[in-house]
Amino acid sequence: KHQFRAIMYAIIAIINVISTIIIIPFYGIIGAAVCTGVAYLVGNGLIMNIYYYRVTKLNIPKFWINILKMSVVPVIMTIVGYIFVNVIIPWNLFGMLVEGFIFVCIFVVFTWVFSMNQYEKSIFIGLFKNLNIIGQLKSLKRGER
Repeated sequence: KHQFRAIMYAIIAIINVISTIIIIPFYGIIGAAVCTGVAYLVGNGLIMNIYYYRVTKLNIPKFWINILKMSVVPVIMTIVGYIFVNVIIPWNLFGMLVEGFIFVCIFVVFTWVFSMNQYEKSIFIGLFKNLNIIGQLKSLKRGER
């Protein structure tokens, strides 16, 4: 099964090189980048996904639905980050630290709510249990030192 993948990648690479050589005189480096992008999308995106779905019987539609669900948070955070950087907080070292802190907090909350499944949430909680942070937070809440 790896043989098909290796052969397909070799064919795509050869087509990429030939198309890049042909397109560079007309569109320069942008044309080369477009050729590489198209080769990548056709090879990895289209042909290999069809192969994985039909031959190896992987549930590729479900995989891409999960990828789209996980992409919601990064898209929202890109928009939020752009607004913070360009509109809300002026740029200086303190502003950058505040932006970074706010960004991380929002990202963690959004990822927890929209992207993580129960297994991933349990791993995340386990990290804090291992550091005993939750126990320390509970003792601080009770007023203990």
